[in-house]
Amino acid sequence: MRNGECNVCLFSFLLSPSSFLEVPVKPRDIQRLGPVLIGVGTLVLIVNSNLLGTLPALIWLALLFGVAVALWMVGSIPHWIRIAGVVVLYVLAMATSGDLAGVAALAFPASAFGVVYLLHPKRTWWAIIPCGILASVALLVLFEAIFPGWDGAAVMFLGFAATFTVLYLLPSHRGGQRWALYPAIGCIVLTVLTNDPSGDSGFFLPLILIGAGVAILLWWRRTKKQEGE
Repeated sequence: MRNGECNVCLFSFLLSPSSFLEVPVKPRDIQRLGPVLIGVGTLVLIVNSNLLGTLPALIWLALLFGVAVALWMVGSIPHWIRIAGVVVLYVLAMATSGDLAGVAALAFPASAFGVVYLLHPKRTWWAIIPCGILASVALLVLFEAIFPGWDGAAVMFLGFAATFTVLYLLPSHRGGQRWALYPAIGCIVLTVLTNDPSGDSGFFLPLILIGAGVAILLWWRRTKKQEGE
């Protein structure tokens, strides 16, 4: 067979839909596509965001926060020294975190309210509310610093909804409150209303790629589990 006839046959094979159906595709081959999509999506997301610019401040803030938690957990240190140490770390974090100073100013008080709740859950259930609200606003500041093209209001209201949902789902002996369901629903509605799909779309494609990659990996795991059964 001449080269011209071979090219025509190959072209006809590629254009035939049934030809692709006849080629066996193993789940393992599709599974390899998952990490590739996740990697490409993550890379595009990093390029379109300000993650690299805020990463040093984020690591520094996480380090100070970890030191504060470790200092508070050491029981052999007197109580007043622990409080003074956390306050010093709090001020240091706000002074040295650069663009993330607002995150530091909100995250430390949020964790303080969280500790108040953990010490006496049933009596101090109210501490969950300021803890969740401050943490949600801190997440908003962090989100807008990393993704300047997006409006983070939906993220903040989603955090509010999560706060009241947790308060609703907690058992009564740990301070659970049935009335918290109503503000949780209201915050969910506000999350939907403030989510603007017409905003900057530079982050949608990488998120879609990452989601597709995760879906492929989950599908492959389920297929492998069914084959094992």
